Amino acid sequence: MKLRDFLILLLLTLGALLIHGYHPWVEDAGIYLPGVEKALHPELFPFNAQFFESHAHLTYFPDLIAASVRVSHLPLETALFCWHIASIFLFLLACWQLISK
Repeated sequence: MKLRDFLILLLLTLGALLIHGYHPWVEDAGIYLPGVEKALHPELFPFNAQFFESHAHLTYFPDLIAASVRVSHLPLETALFCWHIASIFLFLLACWQLISK
């Protein structure tokens, strides 16, 4: 990938973030983010954790995010934002690769 292509994708990523916004605790987050929090701090949610664990255990999302927080030592909110930016960038990169062939 050329530097020019990387910069275009970076600008598109930032544009997508400005247009779409960032709202990590809405929609499905009520199910998946408690799974991340419980993976980070097992003492959380001592009662009725089966509400979100029944869904969260079906994906690698809680374990992946919790592992990245442990490795990077970033706060959960910062790690979620970094994952959000990375996912937008990688999605646009995949689209760029598809149309470039």
